[in-house]
Amino acid sequence: MSLQDLPIEVFYLILSNVSSDFIIQEFQYVSKYIYHLCSDELFWKLLSHSRYKNSPKLKSRFQKLNNQEFNENQDNLNLNIDLNNINNNNNNNNNNNNNNNNNNKNNNNNNFNNLNENNNYLDEENIENSYRRILLNYQENSWKFFFIKSSTPRYLVIGSEIEDNRILDLKKSLYKMGLKSIDHFNVFGFKSLTVNDLYQYDGILFFSYCGFRQKSIGNILSDYVDSGGGIVIAAYSNCGKGNRLEGRWLEEGYNPFNDGITQRVYNLKMGRKIIPDHPILEGVESFGGGLNISHSDSEISSQSSLIAEWENERPLIVELSTKKSPIIGLNFYPPSNEFDPSSWDKTTDGLKILLNSLKYVVAHSLKINK
Repeated sequence: MSLQDLPIEVFYLILSNVSSDFIIQEFQYVSKYIYHLCSDELFWKLLSHSRYKNSPKLKSRFQKLNNQEFNENQDNLNLNIDLNNINNNNNNNNNNNNNNNNNNKNNNNNNFNNLNENNNYLDEENIENSYRRILLNYQENSWKFFFIKSSTPRYLVIGSEIEDNRILDLKKSLYKMGLKSIDHFNVFGFKSLTVNDLYQYDGILFFSYCGFRQKSIGNILSDYVDSGGGIVIAAYSNCGKGNRLEGRWLEEGYNPFNDGITQRVYNLKMGRKIIPDHPILEGVESFGGGLNISHSDSEISSQSSLIAEWENERPLIVELSTKKSPIIGLNFYPPSNEFDPSSWDKTTDGLKILLNSLKYVVAHSLKINK
């Protein structure tokens, strides 16, 4: 039996269990039949559903498809209008030229120039560019494009600060550490976002220094977790009523810490590693120092697990794994003393903890959602 004799469903089943890296990098070297199958939208749709099932990215994909359908219809409508206008202008120009020829033959050259000037809009390149734009939008929103692009995790740093400087600096530091697709957003004051804004991201780091819409943001982050997104929260979102996440986050047990108040301790350092082989602690040798390490005196929630603690035996790294996707709690303020003179020592491994935590919640949420 040849490859062509096998039912197409069999190929979907086989290829759906082949490594995505192999498909992306090597499928052009296999038979033409499989090559064309891998170019088929249904295959990439099934593979995307299998890989990103119940993930925020898949929800974002469906939203983009709805927008794409509307935009394509709008583009086609505008293109038809443009073509009709071009034809009308051409007809009007021809009529004007005929009238001018009848009235005064001496104006033929001017009329010919005017006609050529208007006919520039009929240039095939202009029309082709309009169709090419529609085709490009389709290709960039195809299931194949979605699957390949989504293989690179996207991250978001959300902070509540009077100015963006510390959030932006933290984002740049994480970028230098290896998170090449990372954005930032400041929710200070009455700024807000929707859960739909978050669907395009695989993992989010949230921390707060100033006031924000606590219930609204708490509800949105809870919805994001329910949609399969991984969350890392840090101080001061676990430090007292003024900066904490509220709404569903507080009421329905998304907080890995119990309520507490802010404590500042001189030269505080990391203490025991309760789970020393945990992925978040990989490569972490030391952490802390600084003039006034900000952390909460809170205890971990009843459903959370302690990964590491401060030397004063307060929790440092905590995991809550009872929700749709993992939530990591970091009991420190993320910017180092490079950006906040009183914060943790930048020569220690705080950035590595932040980096490992974000990678962990993304990798673990994908396992949960398979």
